[in-house]
Amino acid sequence: MSYLFPIHDSKFASFEWRPYQLAAVRAVAEHLASSTGCLIVLPCGCGKTEIAVRLIQTLVRPSRRAIVVSPLTSLVGQTASRLRLRGVPCGIEQATLSSDDLVTVASYKSLISRDRFTKFLDNCDLVLVDESHLNYSKRALEVLAAFREAGAKVVGMTASPDRMSGDPLTEFYGTIPYFYSLQDAIRDGWLVPPKIWLTVASELDLSQFDQGDGDYSAAALAREMARDANVQTVANLVLKHHEGEPSVVFCQGIMQAERVRMTLARGGLESAIVHSKMDDAERFRHLGLFENGDLNVIINVGCLMVGWDSPIVRKLFCCKPTKSRAQYQQAIGRGTRPLAGILNGLSTAAQRRRAIAESEKPCFEVFDLVDASRHNDLITAVEAITPDLPDGIAKRVREKRNPEQALELTALGELIATEQALMEDEARAEAERLRALEALTERKRAAWLAGVEFDTCERDAFLPAEQRPKATGWRIPFGANKGQLIREADTGLLQWMVAKGRLKPPLREAMRREIQSRTA
Repeated sequence: MSYLFPIHDSKFASFEWRPYQLAAVRAVAEHLASSTGCLIVLPCGCGKTEIAVRLIQTLVRPSRRAIVVSPLTSLVGQTASRLRLRGVPCGIEQATLSSDDLVTVASYKSLISRDRFTKFLDNCDLVLVDESHLNYSKRALEVLAAFREAGAKVVGMTASPDRMSGDPLTEFYGTIPYFYSLQDAIRDGWLVPPKIWLTVASELDLSQFDQGDGDYSAAALAREMARDANVQTVANLVLKHHEGEPSVVFCQGIMQAERVRMTLARGGLESAIVHSKMDDAERFRHLGLFENGDLNVIINVGCLMVGWDSPIVRKLFCCKPTKSRAQYQQAIGRGTRPLAGILNGLSTAAQRRRAIAESEKPCFEVFDLVDASRHNDLITAVEAITPDLPDGIAKRVREKRNPEQALELTALGELIATEQALMEDEARAEAERLRALEALTERKRAAWLAGVEFDTCERDAFLPAEQRPKATGWRIPFGANKGQLIREADTGLLQWMVAKGRLKPPLREAMRREIQSRTA
């Protein structure tokens, strides 16, 4: 095969391709031989730029084009610079800049503007979409579909293929031929392991902001997090635990961020801050103060989630409650990178893990602000690091946390396994109870049909609630009827939940039996 750019170009002589990067490219190339698109999933800090370079070299024919779609307009120049450093000449399509290069970097906004994407359709072999979970809008998908219809292969790259709307990225991109998890990267010695501290803010209750589908109301949550009690909680958390190490604080809104900064200053800790209302020069000045070590804490509102790589970061304070796994994974990705140069020349996972363990950054710490209401849908570091947890397990892990002890990966895995076993035991016991109750009901029904009378048990309806026997049985797990016994729920609701709801198998079976008993 002939390549658009030679893989053995001199600019690559000092660069060592990582095994998973080569494996990802092989898997994608094999898959695209019979498909028009796919999705690559790998964590932050694993070199998506290098994978993009290799895919361009492998899949784009001479004199044909490749388009690299950057998630944000502000990151287009940075993406182009990284490609050029890896030996790929490229142009930029943005504002007054127009590209005639065979490789072009652009944002969705630029491609959509005045239909500028159409000039690239005729001879394009490959479209690479970085951070493909962002800007997943109808118009953006129409642009990508136009490239696909014109014969280009469309490949998305992300750390999080899940979406809160329930429609995963695979609905558009297709299957995932290569998946590399955060745990894989830590096990192989490429990324730094985390320690997770789960911290309850006693004043914080997110249930009032729950909108059902989607994330919490951003404006309402911003006001809540800016309340004095919550600001004080965040500031105290940082003052107690930052210990002079490079730390990033993720806030919900600008008012919260500014108040946290002022409170830290009153406590004797000066900090940098970046948010959308600052001009570029001021934002870069504050970033410089942090990266140069003049200030060791930087507070941000949405500015450091994507495209910011700072290996010096050792502590993350996640004070922005969310239901979005993608947001949390992006935040955690700011701490996973090892210190520069410590992995150079190391060929085995054991050597790399040892180098990280013996470095000045043997781990990074996540201080995770947990909703005191234990909201079921809250995403925390536990779910972000272990995304395949069964429903309910993460909540149980949070509830059984030891606030004086960090959850390391091994301890977290053991706690998850224990809770999952307990949950399965409880489900089996409940299923046995329901079967026994069903059998008793059948015997009572048979006896009644035979004319046998049963003694009845009366209960005083005017007893205080706490003196009444608590009704037992399966309950509705979510929605407006959350907590209601299924035997008291409308048949239509039960039928809908069995057909459409995300239910544990024992609960789904209990609902089916309840529906059958009513329609018999």
